[in-house]
Amino acid sequence: MQTLFDRLKPEVKALLEKEKESYPNIVQATYSTLQSKYYITNLPYGLVLQLRGLEGMEDVSPFDMFEDRESS
Repeated sequence: MQTLFDRLKPEVKALLEKEKESYPNIVQATYSTLQSKYYITNLPYGLVLQLRGLEGMEDVSPFDMFEDRESS
């Protein structure tokens, strides 16, 4: 099963990488959380707010920031 980090859409990863220059600890903590979660509904609310705070993501649902799960 893929983690949420594996399923994160490339455009969202690119935005996080851009933020990494200014906020390396926050982005690393975000990556760690995404690498340990499998379901969007298990994300901490604070992390959802961080993702929606990325440039251009304020009106994007967290469900639209990730690729669909692989079929088993």
